[in-house]
Amino acid sequence: MAFKNTTITKSIGIPDFPNAVRNLHQFTTQVFYILLVILLFSSCNKDKTTIQPNPTISFIQDSGYVWQDTTLAVGETFRIGIRAESQSDVPLTNFNYTITAELGTVVIDSGIYTRDFNYERIISKSFAQIENWAFTVRDKDGRPASVHLSLFLADSSEFGNIVDIPSVVLGAQNQTSIGSFYSWESGLVYSLDEAFQDQQKINLLYFYDLIETDENTIASPGANIDASVYPGANGLLNWTIRNTVRFEQRVMDSQEFYACTNDSLILATNFEFNSGKRKAKNLKAGDIYAFNNNSKKGLFRVKEVNGAESGSVEIEIKVQE
Repeated sequence: MAFKNTTITKSIGIPDFPNAVRNLHQFTTQVFYILLVILLFSSCNKDKTTIQPNPTISFIQDSGYVWQDTTLAVGETFRIGIRAESQSDVPLTNFNYTITAELGTVVIDSGIYTRDFNYERIISKSFAQIENWAFTVRDKDGRPASVHLSLFLADSSEFGNIVDIPSVVLGAQNQTSIGSFYSWESGLVYSLDEAFQDQQKINLLYFYDLIETDENTIASPGANIDASVYPGANGLLNWTIRNTVRFEQRVMDSQEFYACTNDSLILATNFEFNSGKRKAKNLKAGDIYAFNNNSKKGLFRVKEVNGAESGSVEIEIKVQE
């Protein structure tokens, strides 16, 4: 058999050197930009987490203020002051204080928006053996700062005197013969026009609420009362002094109320001012409410409720002297 000679040729590829250089340059450039982005991102995160400091907060330590653990008699009052300031590039947005005692914990939370914050208030020592107060501010990014103090009840504490007012009759907003406003300082009931002339003395008022369906309601001039309830030139919207009283209903036997001859029961059943309600609503005979105007504390009991917006309510009051 005859064989034909066959030549097998293998092609060996030779790299395209200019393209290889170009590809290597593109790859190197991409890696450089990726590393640059990572570096910048890490730098930003580091600045945000390590450079921005927490706010500062401190008690005012001037004469007339309490700024450290203190022993007080029940009912004794004192002034407290707080200064706080943002130390970062964002403002303070939250302030709260917490009161912890054997009867429970109360937390009061407030929204703010400011670079610096000053807070002052008068505190009355409660019935509790120990009250722990904590004050905290936070900035917009959530960074906190806090200060604390404890209040101890003095062994020598004595209960204070009270004023017992057996009957106060108040007329609703459309009642023409009985005033709607009351002052426990003067012990008098006032019409709207009379109350407008003596705003600083007015503590309580009574109206029948047709808007919020709260019906028979006792509140104070500082409550959120619709302008239609007391309209006209002397209406509440035109008052320059609107005293605020807050309320909390109490489950209490009437005989316990009648047996109150000093402020021991008042202090035992009262509350932190800012935690109270602005209105005592849907009143009915026999209801008992604790009240607090951030100065004086007391109790009132509903004796009788008559009618609606032209009706009246009769209450009896026990208030600190």
